[in-house]
Amino acid sequence: MLKVLVVDDSFFLRAALRLQLKALGCDVIGEASNLEEAVERYRTLRPDLVTLDVVLDPGSGIQIAKKISAEHPGAKILMVSAVGQEAIMDEARAAGASGYVMKPVEIPELKKAIEEITGEAL
Repeated sequence: MLKVLVVDDSFFLRAALRLQLKALGCDVIGEASNLEEAVERYRTLRPDLVTLDVVLDPGSGIQIAKKISAEHPGAKILMVSAVGQEAIMDEARAAGASGYVMKPVEIPELKKAIEEITGEAL
């Protein structure tokens, strides 16, 4: 079972993504709402995958991706982006992101992105 850390500053969006991930058979082992929480939870939980919202208050998912990638090369990072932020994805990939999905997140797209990033069938 794939262990996932969900990072978003919106409780509602974390809850929605958690339900979708569970529907795909993933184990959501933790959640975070900001940079400090995300990095600390990644260090302690060692998830197989982390989902990062691009825009957080304060900070950004790109900052978190850089920090996690620097400490844990090979980390699997899935960016979650709002429509209109596609240009930011190049910056996210440079920061260590492995892929992205667009909000509102749909289960088929989420499944495809996770399978491409992890190489595991869900």
